[in-house]
Amino acid sequence: MQFPLNLHIGCHIKMRFLLIVLILCNITVCAQDFVVTTKRDTLRGRVAIYSFANLDQVQITVQKKKKEIPATSVIVASIDSQLYHPVLISDGYRMLRLSRPGLVSIYLGRQTPGTPYDIQYLVKKSGASLEISNLRFKKQVTTFLDECGIIKQKIEGDKLKRKDLELIIDEYNKCIESQTHQAFVPSEDPRLEAINAFKMKLEKDSAVSSDAVDILKDLYLKVKEKKEVPNYLTEGLREKLKDFPAYQNDLENLLAKLKE
Repeated sequence: MQFPLNLHIGCHIKMRFLLIVLILCNITVCAQDFVVTTKRDTLRGRVAIYSFANLDQVQITVQKKKKEIPATSVIVASIDSQLYHPVLISDGYRMLRLSRPGLVSIYLGRQTPGTPYDIQYLVKKSGASLEISNLRFKKQVTTFLDECGIIKQKIEGDKLKRKDLELIIDEYNKCIESQTHQAFVPSEDPRLEAINAFKMKLEKDSAVSSDAVDILKDLYLKVKEKKEVPNYLTEGLREKLKDFPAYQNDLENLLAKLKE
């Protein structure tokens, strides 16, 4: 049976129109802002960040309904495909824009609400942060990145300067990854064995943030090098695992062993 030519043309136009609509819908969904909360809920809508005394608020608007979420209850927010994470800095929890991710990441903050995100911060997986300033740059950064001696020497020797911040962080992250790879060898130290066992357990759970695993790697290096374990690492690990009751006993046993 043959159909009229105009019917073929009509169907073809309708199919093309439908295809365009589907593509536009997919683009809209992909580009839509979202917020992931500490309860693992993903909310999609129009997202805005507002600063208050000691705590940023993330506002999401869904179908004209607005909801305010404190920064401490947010894992990540996406605005115009830019990612923002809550970071504890000198004046409270602020939603900083991720600029360069890594074991130590570069984030951008703002001086006051409504101003550009142009203040650089270094943030470790443990949550420790450092605002980058031109004054005392050398001393502050070498202290913050003291786990890698090569980077410290290059900064102190002026081979790497303030303008080389991204290169400094890239080289530092590679240095730490190399040290970690070399460090994870069989050991008779029960503390190292406990850290490694807990790390392997967390690595199998996709719901657990990779930040927790990275903190365990830092703990491993500190213990292996017979250095004092700083509180910010243990408290950072507690923070990353606070919503996972199944791991609390393992966590407390590990922390107790580290104090032996």
